[in-house]
Amino acid sequence: MYMANEVSNYNRVLYQKKIVSKIKMIDFYLKISLDKKYISYKKYQKVCHHLLDDLKLIYGWIRYEKV
Repeated sequence: MYMANEVSNYNRVLYQKKIVSKIKMIDFYLKISLDKKYISYKKYQKVCHHLLDDLKLIYGWIRYEKV
């Protein structure tokens, strides 16, 4: 996120899209961890809530950059 904040507008959108893909991969790995019972459902919910908040912020940032 820090790198996306420091680069030009065109490159910023590329970094933002990378951030979104990495957050979605983290969510995917968390879901697998939950299915294999490496983490509890409560912990999964808590972490995914934070990831969802971050995704909302980044999508808003992307919409702002495109205007």
